[in-house]
Amino acid sequence: MKTPFARIAKTDGGARPAGLLSRIADGWRQQLDQRTSVILPQYTRPGRPGFVVGFAVILAVACYLYGFGFSLTAPIRATHFIAPLGVLLMLMVWALPELGAAPTRLLERLFFAFLISTALWPSYLAITLPGLPWINMARLIGFPLVLVLAISISISRQFRDDTMQSLETIPSLWKMVAAFGAIQIITIPLSGTPQFSIQKVIIYSISWIAMFFVAAYAFRKPKSGWFFIAIIVTCGVILTGIAIRERQVGQILWANSIPSWLSVDDPSVQRMFGTTGRAGTNIYRSQAIFATPLALGEYLALCTPFILHMVAGPGFRLWIRALGLVLLPVIFFGILTTDTRLGVVGYIMSIGIYIFLWGLLRWRENPRGLIGPAVVLSYPATAMAFIVAVLSFNRLRVMTIGGGKHQASTEARYDQWAEGIPLVFQHPWGHGAARGAGALGFRNPAGTLTIDSYWLAIGLDYGVLGFVTFYGAFLVAVAAGLRTVARGVKSRELALIVPLTIALFVYFVIKSIYAGTENQPIAFMMLGAMSALVYRARLEQGPEVPKEKKTKRKKGVILA
Repeated sequence: MKTPFARIAKTDGGARPAGLLSRIADGWRQQLDQRTSVILPQYTRPGRPGFVVGFAVILAVACYLYGFGFSLTAPIRATHFIAPLGVLLMLMVWALPELGAAPTRLLERLFFAFLISTALWPSYLAITLPGLPWINMARLIGFPLVLVLAISISISRQFRDDTMQSLETIPSLWKMVAAFGAIQIITIPLSGTPQFSIQKVIIYSISWIAMFFVAAYAFRKPKSGWFFIAIIVTCGVILTGIAIRERQVGQILWANSIPSWLSVDDPSVQRMFGTTGRAGTNIYRSQAIFATPLALGEYLALCTPFILHMVAGPGFRLWIRALGLVLLPVIFFGILTTDTRLGVVGYIMSIGIYIFLWGLLRWRENPRGLIGPAVVLSYPATAMAFIVAVLSFNRLRVMTIGGGKHQASTEARYDQWAEGIPLVFQHPWGHGAARGAGALGFRNPAGTLTIDSYWLAIGLDYGVLGFVTFYGAFLVAVAAGLRTVARGVKSRELALIVPLTIALFVYFVIKSIYAGTENQPIAFMMLGAMSALVYRARLEQGPEVPKEKKTKRKKGVILA
Protein backbone atom coordinates (compact mmCIF):
# COMPACT_ATOMS: atom_id res chain seq x y z
CA MET A 1 0.00 0.00 0.00
CA LYS A 2 1.35 3.39 -0.98
CA THR A 3 1.84 5.92 1.74
CA PRO A 4 1.32 9.68 1.42
CA PHE A 5 5.08 10.07 1.10
CA ALA A 6 5.04 8.15 -2.21
CA ARG A 7 2.99 10.92 -3.79
CA ILE A 8 5.66 13.52 -3.14
CA ALA A 9 7.71 14.03 -6.32
CA LYS A 10 11.41 14.66 -6.27
CA THR A 11 13.30 17.21 -8.36
CA ASP A 12 15.96 16.16 -10.84
CA GLY A 13 18.68 16.94 -8.31
CA GLY A 14 17.08 14.67 -5.72
CA ALA A 15 16.11 17.57 -3.48
CA ARG A 16 12.54 17.85 -2.36
CA PRO A 17 10.50 20.81 -3.56
CA ALA A 18 9.54 23.77 -1.41
CA GLY A 19 6.53 23.31 0.90
CA LEU A 20 7.52 19.81 1.91
CA LEU A 21 5.71 19.85 5.24
CA SER A 22 2.54 21.20 3.71
CA ARG A 23 2.55 18.45 1.04
CA ILE A 24 3.10 15.78 3.70
CA ALA A 25 0.18 17.22 5.62
CA ASP A 26 -1.96 17.15 2.45
CA GLY A 27 -1.11 13.48 2.01
CA TRP A 28 -2.11 12.65 5.57
CA ARG A 29 -5.32 14.63 5.14
CA GLN A 30 -6.27 12.45 2.15
CA GLN A 31 -5.65 9.34 4.22
CA LEU A 32 -7.69 10.70 7.13
CA ASP A 33 -10.56 11.65 4.80
CA GLN A 34 -10.65 8.06 3.52
CA ARG A 35 -10.84 6.65 7.07
CA THR A 36 -13.47 8.95 8.53
CA SER A 37 -16.18 6.86 6.90
CA VAL A 38 -15.55 4.04 9.41
CA ILE A 39 -15.32 6.32 12.49
CA LEU A 40 -18.42 7.14 14.51
CA PRO A 41 -19.63 10.71 13.81
CA GLN A 42 -19.31 11.82 17.44
CA TYR A 43 -15.57 11.05 17.35
CA THR A 44 -14.74 13.10 14.24
CA ARG A 45 -14.20 16.81 13.98
CA PRO A 46 -12.27 19.04 11.60
CA GLY A 47 -8.73 19.84 12.70
CA ARG A 48 -5.41 21.11 11.41
CA PRO A 49 -3.14 18.44 9.90
CA GLY A 50 -0.10 20.24 11.31
CA PHE A 51 -1.46 19.70 14.79
CA VAL A 52 -1.89 15.98 14.11
CA VAL A 53 1.70 15.65 12.88
CA GLY A 54 3.06 17.64 15.81
CA PHE A 55 1.08 15.58 18.27
CA ALA A 56 2.38 12.35 16.68
CA VAL A 57 5.98 13.55 17.00
CA ILE A 58 5.51 14.59 20.63
CA LEU A 59 3.82 11.27 21.40
CA ALA A 60 6.68 9.32 19.81
CA VAL A 61 9.28 11.23 21.84
CA ALA A 62 7.23 10.78 25.04
CA CYS A 63 6.94 7.02 24.43
CA TYR A 64 10.70 6.79 23.87
CA LEU A 65 11.43 8.67 27.11
CA TYR A 66 8.83 6.58 28.95
CA GLY A 67 10.43 3.30 27.87
CA PHE A 68 13.94 4.60 28.54
CA GLY A 69 12.97 5.75 32.04
CA PHE A 70 11.28 2.45 32.81
CA SER A 71 14.37 0.49 31.75
CA LEU A 72 16.51 2.59 34.11
CA THR A 73 14.31 2.46 37.22
CA ALA A 74 12.34 -0.81 37.02
CA PRO A 75 11.38 -2.68 39.08
CA ILE A 76 11.96 -0.31 42.03
CA ARG A 77 9.85 2.53 40.54
CA ALA A 78 7.41 0.39 38.58
CA THR A 79 4.36 2.01 40.20
CA HIS A 80 5.17 5.42 38.73
CA PHE A 81 5.22 4.01 35.20
CA ILE A 82 2.10 1.89 35.59
CA ALA A 83 0.02 4.88 36.72
CA PRO A 84 -0.03 6.58 33.26
CA LEU A 85 -1.24 3.33 31.72
CA GLY A 86 -4.10 3.31 34.20
CA VAL A 87 -4.98 6.89 33.26
CA LEU A 88 -4.96 5.98 29.56
CA LEU A 89 -7.21 3.01 30.29
CA MET A 90 -9.67 5.24 32.11
CA LEU A 91 -9.62 7.69 29.18
CA MET A 92 -10.43 4.83 26.82
CA VAL A 93 -13.33 3.77 29.04
CA TRP A 94 -14.57 7.36 29.24
CA ALA A 95 -14.52 7.61 25.43
CA LEU A 96 -16.76 4.56 24.97
CA PRO A 97 -20.06 5.33 23.19
CA GLU A 98 -23.44 5.18 24.88
CA LEU A 99 -24.73 1.61 24.44
CA GLY A 100 -27.66 1.52 26.87
CA ALA A 101 -27.10 -1.90 28.46
CA ALA A 102 -24.39 -2.26 31.12
CA PRO A 103 -22.75 -5.58 32.10
CA THR A 104 -24.56 -5.56 35.44
CA ARG A 105 -24.72 -9.34 35.85
CA LEU A 106 -20.94 -9.59 35.59
CA LEU A 107 -20.62 -6.65 37.98
CA GLU A 108 -22.81 -8.34 40.61
CA ARG A 109 -20.99 -11.67 40.32
CA LEU A 110 -17.62 -10.00 40.73
CA PHE A 111 -18.99 -8.03 43.69
CA PHE A 112 -20.07 -11.10 45.64
CA ALA A 113 -16.90 -12.95 44.62
CA PHE A 114 -14.92 -10.05 46.08
CA LEU A 115 -16.92 -10.32 49.30
CA ILE A 116 -16.17 -14.05 49.61
CA SER A 117 -12.47 -13.59 48.86
CA THR A 118 -12.19 -10.80 51.44
CA ALA A 119 -13.77 -12.99 54.12
CA LEU A 120 -12.03 -16.30 53.34
CA TRP A 121 -8.72 -15.68 51.55
CA PRO A 122 -5.67 -14.71 53.66
CA SER A 123 -4.39 -11.34 52.49
CA TYR A 124 -0.78 -12.46 53.01
CA LEU A 125 -1.07 -15.32 50.49
CA ALA A 126 -0.18 -13.28 47.44
CA ILE A 127 2.00 -12.97 44.37
CA THR A 128 4.74 -10.41 44.99
CA LEU A 129 6.36 -8.42 42.20
CA PRO A 130 9.09 -5.85 42.93
CA GLY A 131 7.74 -2.32 43.25
CA LEU A 132 4.07 -3.43 43.26
CA PRO A 133 1.53 -4.14 46.04
CA TRP A 134 0.83 -7.72 46.99
CA ILE A 135 -1.43 -9.34 44.39
CA ASN A 136 -3.82 -11.45 46.46
CA MET A 137 -7.17 -12.95 45.56
CA ALA A 138 -9.24 -9.92 46.56
CA ARG A 139 -7.12 -7.62 44.38
CA LEU A 140 -7.23 -10.02 41.43
CA ILE A 141 -11.02 -9.71 41.59
CA GLY A 142 -11.10 -6.06 42.63
CA PHE A 143 -9.24 -4.62 39.63
CA PRO A 144 -11.55 -6.14 36.96
CA LEU A 145 -14.53 -5.29 39.17
CA VAL A 146 -13.58 -1.60 39.13
CA LEU A 147 -13.00 -1.77 35.37
CA VAL A 148 -16.48 -3.24 34.82
CA LEU A 149 -17.92 -0.53 37.10
CA ALA A 150 -16.19 2.20 35.07
CA ILE A 151 -17.42 0.68 31.79
CA SER A 152 -20.98 0.47 33.14
CA ILE A 153 -20.91 4.13 34.16
CA SER A 154 -19.49 5.14 30.78
CA ILE A 155 -21.85 3.26 28.45
CA SER A 156 -25.19 3.18 30.28
CA ARG A 157 -27.31 6.14 31.27
CA GLN A 158 -29.76 3.73 32.91
CA PHE A 159 -27.00 2.40 35.17
CA ARG A 160 -25.98 5.93 36.14
CA ASP A 161 -29.56 6.93 36.88
CA ASP A 162 -30.31 3.81 38.93
CA THR A 163 -27.16 4.21 41.00
CA MET A 164 -27.82 7.89 41.64
CA GLN A 165 -31.38 7.09 42.75
CA SER A 166 -29.95 4.92 45.51
CA LEU A 167 -27.26 7.42 46.43
CA GLU A 168 -29.58 10.42 46.56
CA THR A 169 -31.77 8.66 49.11
CA ILE A 170 -29.08 9.50 51.68
CA PRO A 171 -27.21 12.30 49.85
CA SER A 172 -24.90 13.21 52.72
CA LEU A 173 -23.67 9.60 52.91
CA TRP A 174 -22.30 9.30 49.39
CA LYS A 175 -20.94 12.83 49.48
CA MET A 176 -18.97 12.02 52.63
CA VAL A 177 -17.63 8.80 51.10
CA ALA A 178 -16.63 10.65 47.91
CA ALA A 179 -15.05 13.44 49.95
CA PHE A 180 -13.08 10.91 51.98
CA GLY A 181 -11.80 9.33 48.76
CA ALA A 182 -10.73 12.76 47.50
CA ILE A 183 -8.97 13.53 50.80
CA GLN A 184 -6.98 10.30 50.49
CA ILE A 185 -5.63 11.52 47.15
CA ILE A 186 -5.03 15.10 48.31
CA THR A 187 -2.93 13.98 51.29
CA ILE A 188 -0.46 11.98 49.16
CA PRO A 189 1.97 14.94 48.80
CA LEU A 190 2.00 15.26 52.60
CA SER A 191 3.38 11.75 53.00
CA GLY A 192 7.04 11.23 53.82
CA THR A 193 6.98 8.20 51.47
CA PRO A 194 4.69 9.19 48.55
CA GLN A 195 5.23 5.93 46.63
CA PHE A 196 4.01 3.90 49.61
CA SER A 197 0.98 6.18 50.08
CA ILE A 198 0.13 6.01 46.36
CA GLN A 199 0.00 2.22 46.55
CA LYS A 200 -2.22 2.38 49.63
CA VAL A 201 -4.57 4.93 48.08
CA ILE A 202 -4.99 2.79 44.96
CA ILE A 203 -5.78 -0.26 47.09
CA TYR A 204 -8.17 1.69 49.33
CA SER A 205 -9.94 3.30 46.37
CA ILE A 206 -10.62 -0.12 44.87
CA SER A 207 -11.41 -2.02 48.09
CA TRP A 208 -13.37 0.69 49.91
CA ILE A 209 -14.66 3.56 47.77
CA ALA A 210 -15.51 1.52 44.67
CA MET A 211 -17.22 -1.19 46.76
CA PHE A 212 -19.52 1.42 48.26
CA PHE A 213 -20.76 2.56 44.84
CA VAL A 214 -21.09 -0.99 43.50
CA ALA A 215 -23.12 -1.99 46.58
CA ALA A 216 -25.40 1.03 46.11
CA TYR A 217 -26.41 -0.51 42.78
CA ALA A 218 -26.18 -4.25 43.55
CA PHE A 219 -28.52 -4.13 46.55
CA ARG A 220 -31.29 -2.56 44.50
CA LYS A 221 -31.99 -6.02 43.12
CA PRO A 222 -34.40 -8.34 44.97
CA LYS A 223 -32.74 -11.17 46.93
CA SER A 224 -29.37 -9.40 46.94
CA GLY A 225 -29.78 -8.86 50.67
CA TRP A 226 -30.28 -12.59 51.20
CA PHE A 227 -27.11 -13.37 49.24
CA PHE A 228 -25.22 -10.96 51.45
CA ILE A 229 -26.46 -12.35 54.76
CA ALA A 230 -25.92 -15.93 53.56
CA ILE A 231 -22.32 -15.18 52.56
CA ILE A 232 -21.52 -13.23 55.76
CA VAL A 233 -22.92 -15.90 58.09
CA THR A 234 -21.52 -18.87 56.14
CA CYS A 235 -18.05 -17.33 56.09
CA GLY A 236 -18.37 -16.62 59.82
CA VAL A 237 -19.14 -20.28 60.51
CA ILE A 238 -16.20 -21.42 58.35
CA LEU A 239 -13.84 -19.01 60.11
CA THR A 240 -15.06 -20.22 63.49
CA GLY A 241 -14.31 -23.82 62.50
CA ILE A 242 -10.82 -22.79 61.38
CA ALA A 243 -10.28 -20.84 64.63
CA ILE A 244 -11.32 -23.79 66.82
CA ARG A 245 -9.01 -26.18 64.99
CA GLU A 246 -6.21 -23.61 65.02
CA ARG A 247 -6.57 -23.26 68.79
CA GLN A 248 -6.17 -27.04 69.13
CA VAL A 249 -3.07 -27.17 66.88
CA GLY A 250 -1.48 -24.06 68.32
CA GLN A 251 -0.49 -22.47 65.01
CA ILE A 252 -1.93 -21.24 61.70
CA LEU A 253 -3.18 -24.34 59.90
CA TRP A 254 -1.42 -23.69 56.56
CA ALA A 255 1.76 -22.18 58.02
CA ASN A 256 3.92 -25.06 56.76
CA SER A 257 2.06 -25.64 53.50
CA ILE A 258 2.32 -22.31 51.66
CA PRO A 259 3.69 -22.69 48.10
CA SER A 260 6.72 -20.60 47.26
CA TRP A 261 4.91 -18.52 44.64
CA LEU A 262 2.37 -17.37 47.29
CA SER A 263 4.90 -16.81 50.05
CA VAL A 264 5.44 -13.15 51.01
CA ASP A 265 8.89 -12.26 52.29
CA ASP A 266 7.88 -9.49 54.64
CA PRO A 267 8.79 -8.97 58.32
CA SER A 268 5.16 -8.38 59.31
CA VAL A 269 4.14 -11.75 57.81
CA GLN A 270 7.00 -13.54 59.53
CA ARG A 271 5.97 -12.03 62.88
CA MET A 272 2.42 -13.14 62.25
CA PHE A 273 3.48 -16.78 61.86
CA GLY A 274 5.25 -16.59 65.21
CA THR A 275 3.56 -16.90 68.57
CA THR A 276 0.22 -15.08 68.90
CA GLY A 277 -0.23 -15.44 72.64
CA ARG A 278 -1.03 -12.38 74.69
CA ALA A 279 1.93 -10.91 76.54
CA GLY A 280 2.22 -12.49 79.99
CA THR A 281 0.13 -15.56 79.13
CA ASN A 282 0.61 -18.78 77.19
CA ILE A 283 -2.89 -18.77 75.74
CA TYR A 284 -2.88 -19.15 71.96
CA ARG A 285 -5.07 -16.62 70.13
CA SER A 286 -6.68 -17.84 66.91
CA GLN A 287 -6.67 -15.58 63.86
CA ALA A 288 -7.81 -17.85 60.98
CA ILE A 289 -7.22 -16.04 57.66
CA PHE A 290 -6.58 -12.64 59.24
CA ALA A 291 -3.30 -11.01 60.18
CA THR A 292 -4.32 -10.58 63.83
CA PRO A 293 -6.78 -12.21 66.27
CA LEU A 294 -8.44 -8.80 66.65
CA ALA A 295 -9.56 -8.81 63.01
CA LEU A 296 -11.17 -12.24 63.43
CA GLY A 297 -12.96 -11.12 66.59
CA GLU A 298 -14.18 -8.02 64.73
CA TYR A 299 -15.55 -10.06 61.82
CA LEU A 300 -17.39 -12.48 64.10
CA ALA A 301 -18.88 -9.53 66.02
CA LEU A 302 -20.17 -8.12 62.70
CA CYS A 303 -21.77 -11.52 61.93
CA THR A 304 -23.75 -11.52 65.18
CA PRO A 305 -26.58 -9.08 64.21
CA PHE A 306 -27.33 -11.11 61.07
CA ILE A 307 -27.50 -14.38 63.04
CA LEU A 308 -29.82 -12.69 65.53
CA HIS A 309 -31.98 -11.65 62.60
CA MET A 310 -32.21 -15.29 61.52
CA VAL A 311 -33.60 -16.08 64.98
CA ALA A 312 -36.01 -13.17 65.51
CA GLY A 313 -36.49 -11.56 62.09
CA PRO A 314 -39.83 -11.68 60.28
CA GLY A 315 -40.78 -14.45 57.88
CA PHE A 316 -38.03 -17.00 58.56
CA ARG A 317 -38.85 -20.69 58.59
CA LEU A 318 -38.58 -22.67 61.79
CA TRP A 319 -35.43 -24.56 60.73
CA ILE A 320 -33.64 -21.29 59.95
CA ARG A 321 -34.54 -19.92 63.39
CA ALA A 322 -33.30 -23.13 65.00
CA LEU A 323 -30.07 -22.87 62.99
CA GLY A 324 -29.60 -19.32 64.19
CA LEU A 325 -30.05 -20.39 67.81
CA VAL A 326 -27.32 -23.00 67.32
CA LEU A 327 -24.96 -20.57 65.57
CA LEU A 328 -25.14 -17.88 68.27
CA PRO A 329 -23.11 -19.85 70.88
CA VAL A 330 -20.86 -21.24 68.13
CA ILE A 331 -19.90 -17.74 67.01
CA PHE A 332 -19.36 -16.68 70.62
CA PHE A 333 -17.02 -19.61 71.16
CA GLY A 334 -15.14 -18.54 68.03
CA ILE A 335 -14.74 -15.08 69.57
CA LEU A 336 -13.41 -16.62 72.77
CA THR A 337 -10.68 -18.42 70.79
CA THR A 338 -9.35 -14.99 69.77
CA ASP A 339 -9.15 -13.77 73.38
CA THR A 340 -10.27 -10.30 72.25
CA ARG A 341 -12.33 -7.92 74.33
CA LEU A 342 -13.57 -6.08 71.23
CA GLY A 343 -15.17 -9.27 69.90
CA VAL A 344 -17.03 -9.91 73.17
CA VAL A 345 -18.13 -6.28 73.47
CA GLY A 346 -19.35 -6.28 69.85
CA TYR A 347 -21.24 -9.52 70.43
CA ILE A 348 -22.97 -8.20 73.57
CA MET A 349 -23.74 -4.83 71.95
CA SER A 350 -25.33 -6.57 68.98
CA ILE A 351 -27.64 -8.60 71.23
CA GLY A 352 -28.61 -5.63 73.39
CA ILE A 353 -29.37 -3.25 70.51
CA TYR A 354 -31.21 -5.90 68.50
CA ILE A 355 -33.51 -6.74 71.44
CA PHE A 356 -34.35 -3.04 71.86
CA LEU A 357 -35.11 -2.50 68.15
CA TRP A 358 -37.10 -5.75 68.00
CA GLY A 359 -39.25 -4.60 70.92
CA LEU A 360 -39.71 -1.16 69.33
CA LEU A 361 -40.89 -2.69 66.05
CA ARG A 362 -43.17 -5.11 67.89
CA TRP A 363 -44.69 -2.20 69.80
CA ARG A 364 -45.23 -0.29 66.57
CA GLU A 365 -46.90 -3.22 64.82
CA ASN A 366 -49.12 -4.09 67.80
CA PRO A 367 -49.63 -1.04 70.03
CA ARG A 368 -52.07 -2.93 72.28
CA GLY A 369 -49.76 -5.90 72.80
CA LEU A 370 -47.75 -6.51 75.95
CA ILE A 371 -44.45 -7.89 74.65
CA GLY A 372 -43.24 -4.84 72.71
CA PRO A 373 -43.89 -2.25 75.45
CA ALA A 374 -42.49 -4.60 78.09
CA VAL A 375 -39.21 -5.04 76.21
CA VAL A 376 -38.76 -1.31 75.50
CA LEU A 377 -39.80 -0.01 78.92
CA SER A 378 -37.75 -2.58 80.82
CA TYR A 379 -34.65 -1.92 78.70
CA PRO A 380 -33.04 0.72 80.98
CA ALA A 381 -33.40 -1.54 84.02
CA THR A 382 -32.02 -4.52 82.08
CA ALA A 383 -29.04 -2.50 80.86
CA MET A 384 -28.33 -1.31 84.41
CA ALA A 385 -28.52 -4.89 85.70
CA PHE A 386 -25.99 -5.98 83.06
CA ILE A 387 -23.58 -3.20 84.06
CA VAL A 388 -23.86 -4.35 87.69
CA ALA A 389 -23.16 -7.92 86.57
CA VAL A 390 -20.04 -6.81 84.67
CA LEU A 391 -18.72 -5.04 87.74
CA SER A 392 -19.63 -7.89 90.07
CA PHE A 393 -18.48 -11.03 88.24
CA ASN A 394 -14.76 -11.25 87.59
CA ARG A 395 -15.04 -13.54 84.54
CA LEU A 396 -17.47 -11.19 82.77
CA ARG A 397 -15.44 -8.12 83.74
CA VAL A 398 -12.24 -9.60 82.32
CA MET A 399 -13.95 -10.52 79.03
CA THR A 400 -15.34 -7.00 78.50
CA ILE A 401 -13.38 -4.38 80.45
CA GLY A 402 -10.21 -6.40 80.95
CA GLY A 403 -8.05 -7.59 83.81
CA GLY A 404 -4.40 -7.80 84.75
CA LYS A 405 -3.34 -9.51 81.52
CA HIS A 406 -4.90 -6.64 79.53
CA GLN A 407 -3.27 -3.88 81.57
CA ALA A 408 -0.30 -3.35 79.24
CA SER A 409 -2.61 -3.09 76.19
CA THR A 410 -4.90 -0.62 77.96
CA GLU A 411 -2.03 1.60 79.10
CA ALA A 412 -0.53 1.57 75.60
CA ARG A 413 -3.82 2.90 74.18
CA TYR A 414 -3.91 5.69 76.79
CA ASP A 415 -0.34 6.67 75.93
CA GLN A 416 -1.10 6.71 72.20
CA TRP A 417 -4.11 8.98 72.69
CA ALA A 418 -2.09 11.33 74.90
CA GLU A 419 0.64 11.65 72.26
CA GLY A 420 -1.56 11.41 69.17
CA ILE A 421 -4.28 14.01 69.77
CA PRO A 422 -1.82 16.96 69.87
CA LEU A 423 -0.24 15.64 66.64
CA VAL A 424 -3.61 15.67 64.89
CA PHE A 425 -4.11 19.36 65.66
CA GLN A 426 -0.49 20.21 64.86
CA HIS A 427 -0.97 18.64 61.39
CA PRO A 428 -4.71 19.15 60.70
CA TRP A 429 -4.27 18.08 57.06
CA GLY A 430 -2.80 14.69 57.99
CA HIS A 431 0.41 12.84 57.16
CA GLY A 432 -0.73 10.77 54.17
CA ALA A 433 -2.34 7.35 53.74
CA ALA A 434 -1.07 4.72 56.22
CA ARG A 435 1.55 7.10 57.64
CA GLY A 436 -0.16 7.79 60.97
CA ALA A 437 1.73 5.09 62.88
CA GLY A 438 5.05 6.43 61.63
CA ALA A 439 4.10 9.99 62.59
CA LEU A 440 3.07 8.83 66.08
CA GLY A 441 6.27 6.80 66.49
CA PHE A 442 4.84 4.54 69.20
CA ARG A 443 6.49 1.11 69.48
CA ASN A 444 5.40 -1.99 71.35
CA PRO A 445 7.83 -3.93 73.62
CA ALA A 446 9.05 -5.87 70.55
CA GLY A 447 10.11 -2.60 68.91
CA THR A 448 7.41 -2.64 66.20
CA LEU A 449 5.58 0.52 65.17
CA THR A 450 1.97 0.22 66.25
CA ILE A 451 -1.24 2.20 66.59
CA ASP A 452 -4.27 0.64 68.29
CA SER A 453 -7.18 3.01 67.59
CA TYR A 454 -8.46 3.68 64.08
CA TRP A 455 -10.11 6.82 65.37
CA LEU A 456 -6.61 8.11 66.06
CA ALA A 457 -5.14 6.57 62.89
CA ILE A 458 -7.69 8.32 60.65
CA GLY A 459 -6.93 11.69 62.24
CA LEU A 460 -3.18 11.22 61.82
CA ASP A 461 -3.46 9.89 58.25
CA TYR A 462 -6.05 12.26 56.76
CA GLY A 463 -6.43 15.06 59.26
CA VAL A 464 -9.53 16.56 60.80
CA LEU A 465 -11.54 16.59 57.57
CA GLY A 466 -10.70 12.96 56.91
CA PHE A 467 -11.87 12.03 60.41
CA VAL A 468 -15.15 13.94 59.99
CA THR A 469 -15.99 12.50 56.57
CA PHE A 470 -15.04 8.90 57.43
CA TYR A 471 -16.88 8.55 60.72
CA GLY A 472 -19.59 10.96 59.66
CA ALA A 473 -20.50 8.52 56.88
CA PHE A 474 -21.05 5.72 59.40
CA LEU A 475 -23.12 7.89 61.74
CA VAL A 476 -25.24 9.18 58.86
CA ALA A 477 -25.88 5.60 57.68
CA VAL A 478 -26.85 4.47 61.19
CA ALA A 479 -29.20 7.44 61.61
CA ALA A 480 -30.84 6.74 58.22
CA GLY A 481 -31.31 3.07 59.16
CA LEU A 482 -32.93 3.99 62.48
CA ARG A 483 -35.29 6.46 60.80
CA THR A 484 -36.32 3.86 58.25
CA VAL A 485 -36.91 1.24 60.93
CA ALA A 486 -38.96 3.74 62.97
CA ARG A 487 -41.23 4.33 59.97
CA GLY A 488 -41.69 0.58 59.60
CA VAL A 489 -40.71 -1.86 56.86
CA LYS A 490 -43.13 -4.39 55.40
CA SER A 491 -40.88 -6.44 53.14
CA ARG A 492 -39.09 -9.38 54.75
CA GLU A 493 -35.89 -8.61 52.87
CA LEU A 494 -35.91 -4.92 53.72
CA ALA A 495 -36.04 -5.83 57.41
CA LEU A 496 -32.32 -6.52 56.92
CA ILE A 497 -31.90 -2.79 57.58
CA VAL A 498 -32.15 -3.66 61.29
CA PRO A 499 -29.05 -5.93 61.53
CA LEU A 500 -27.25 -3.77 58.98
CA THR A 501 -27.71 -0.69 61.15
CA ILE A 502 -26.48 -2.57 64.23
CA ALA A 503 -23.43 -3.96 62.41
CA LEU A 504 -22.41 -0.47 61.22
CA PHE A 505 -22.73 0.95 64.72
CA VAL A 506 -20.75 -1.93 66.24
CA TYR A 507 -18.03 -1.38 63.64
CA PHE A 508 -17.95 2.33 64.48
CA VAL A 509 -17.42 1.53 68.18
CA ILE A 510 -14.82 -1.21 67.57
CA LYS A 511 -12.70 1.17 65.52
CA SER A 512 -12.09 3.20 68.69
CA ILE A 513 -9.89 0.36 70.01
CA TYR A 514 -8.72 -1.42 66.84
CA ALA A 515 -6.85 0.14 63.91
CA GLY A 516 -6.82 -2.83 61.51
CA THR A 517 -8.51 -2.43 58.12
CA GLU A 518 -8.99 -6.08 57.10
CA ASN A 519 -12.80 -5.80 57.35
CA GLN A 520 -13.02 -2.28 55.93
CA PRO A 521 -14.17 -3.42 52.45
CA ILE A 522 -17.11 -5.22 54.06
CA ALA A 523 -17.95 -2.12 56.10
CA PHE A 524 -18.06 0.03 52.93
CA MET A 525 -20.24 -2.60 51.26
CA MET A 526 -22.62 -2.23 54.19
CA LEU A 527 -22.68 1.54 53.73
CA GLY A 528 -23.62 1.12 50.06
CA ALA A 529 -26.18 -1.54 50.97
CA MET A 530 -27.77 0.90 53.40
CA SER A 531 -28.29 3.45 50.61
CA ALA A 532 -29.93 0.88 48.32
CA LEU A 533 -32.12 -0.77 50.97
CA VAL A 534 -33.31 2.57 52.35
CA TYR A 535 -34.20 3.57 48.77
CA ARG A 536 -36.23 0.40 48.33
CA ALA A 537 -37.87 0.87 51.73
CA ARG A 538 -38.97 4.40 50.86
CA LEU A 539 -40.47 3.19 47.61
CA GLU A 540 -42.41 0.66 49.65
CA GLN A 541 -43.44 3.15 52.34
CA GLY A 542 -44.38 5.89 49.91
CA PRO A 543 -43.72 9.61 50.41
CA GLU A 544 -44.08 11.04 53.87
CA VAL A 545 -47.38 12.86 54.29
CA PRO A 546 -46.98 16.11 56.22
CA LYS A 547 -49.18 16.35 59.29
CA GLU A 548 -52.02 18.81 59.07
CA LYS A 549 -51.95 21.70 61.47
CA LYS A 550 -54.59 21.62 64.14
CA THR A 551 -57.21 24.36 63.85
CA LYS A 552 -59.55 25.87 66.36
CA ARG A 553 -62.60 28.02 65.99
CA LYS A 554 -63.06 31.26 67.81
CA LYS A 555 -65.96 33.57 67.20
CA GLY A 556 -66.56 32.17 63.74
CA VAL A 557 -62.93 32.60 62.64
CA ILE A 558 -60.66 29.61 61.95
CA LEU A 559 -57.24 30.18 63.49
CA ALA A 560 -54.35 27.98 62.35
